[in-house]
Amino acid sequence: MVRSRFVVCALTLAVFSVVAAPAGAAFHLWKVKEVFTNANGSVQFIELVNGASTIEHFISGHFIRSTADDVPTTFTIPSNLPNPPNTANRHVLFATPDFAALAGVTPNYTIPANFINPNAVSYTIAFDTLDTNFTFTSSLLPKDGINSITDLNPAGAANLTVGVNSPTNFQGVSGTVPPPPPPNNGDYNGDTFVNAADYTVWRNTLGTDVEQSSGADGNNNGMIDIGDYTFWKNHYGDVVGGAGAGQGVLSLLPEPTTVIMSIVALGFFPLRLVRRTRRAIAK
Repeated sequence: MVRSRFVVCALTLAVFSVVAAPAGAAFHLWKVKEVFTNANGSVQFIELVNGASTIEHFISGHFIRSTADDVPTTFTIPSNLPNPPNTANRHVLFATPDFAALAGVTPNYTIPANFINPNAVSYTIAFDTLDTNFTFTSSLLPKDGINSITDLNPAGAANLTVGVNSPTNFQGVSGTVPPPPPPNNGDYNGDTFVNAADYTVWRNTLGTDVEQSSGADGNNNGMIDIGDYTFWKNHYGDVVGGAGAGQGVLSLLPEPTTVIMSIVALGFFPLRLVRRTRRAIAK
């Protein structure tokens, strides 16, 4: 009886070991292959790739980490990958919320914007264990919204190269983040002149988030801020329409400081008029 119980326990442990073994080792062969960020960090992705292993889908609870200038940012993976299909030669895609609408590729996991600090000097991207480190400096990281940094040999000695981004998810769907819109020219209202009307557009939208380079986003960072005012001021008087548009108009445009003072003065004029009228009635 005792021997029978021993045999049953041994068999149970053996079965448990067989079942549990894949889960314990089913994550460590994923390697960081490709990293992408735009200038303001709103569109980013990190792509992992697997070798020939077919059982690497147990990644729930593990993490991906971006360390920029020794400051780590960690994303804990909330769920396992689908099973089946197997994981041999497959990719896993982590990307920011703004990524999917642009690239036409659904990320497998969503990471927060600025997960990779675009303004850092040195970077390390790692998946869970130290042997998956992907280390580079800012001089190698493109931020033009077009190119990414890719390791052509993720399973061995690093072979980093820069080229057009090519994100691929676990389902095998690939795409490309399209180039950003052309830089803003300071003509915020689209009338072909950089003038006082563009200041009004900037003032009325100050503090809002917009599509990169649209509206009064002169410095192309996706938000309306003081930098866009500086951009407008530096381009004040430019004619951005067709050939010959507005020739002779430039001499009629006052300096931007004069324009702003005039706008402010006009803002107080009705108030002064009302006060004078009330005083006259009172007399």
